[in-house]
Amino acid sequence: MPPEPVLRFHKLVELEIYSENHDWQGTWVIQFLCCAPNLETLRLDLPVPNRGFEPLPEEVPPCLSFHLKEIKIRYFEGNEHMFEMIGYFLNHASVLEVLMIGIEEDEEYSNPSPLRNVIKLLGLPRNSNKCRVVTL
Repeated sequence: MPPEPVLRFHKLVELEIYSENHDWQGTWVIQFLCCAPNLETLRLDLPVPNRGFEPLPEEVPPCLSFHLKEIKIRYFEGNEHMFEMIGYFLNHASVLEVLMIGIEEDEEYSNPSPLRNVIKLLGLPRNSNKCRVVTL
């Protein structure tokens, strides 16, 4: 079991994480959510990481179970690790109302990978029966 976070941001209800750095591992995002137990809105604007993810934590951040209503991921191109993180969010977010995903389109219109990514996203199991998945 991971140690209790040293800092807690109880009044933090909206968070936007932005980075241009490709040298990140996605699990820190989930680990940080343990510090924001009342978070309702999460916006991520992160590039595809250069390194893989560490295993996703077994302990679910309280905000996912009780408060998180909106997640917006601005940049998504179908990376398997990002699918894993999105699946974690959907699987544990009990009150999630909307997951907005910015799907990167290929320059060639004939390439069906963005459509495949949308179909795969829509097929992920959800804990919240009110959750809508919206592509941007």
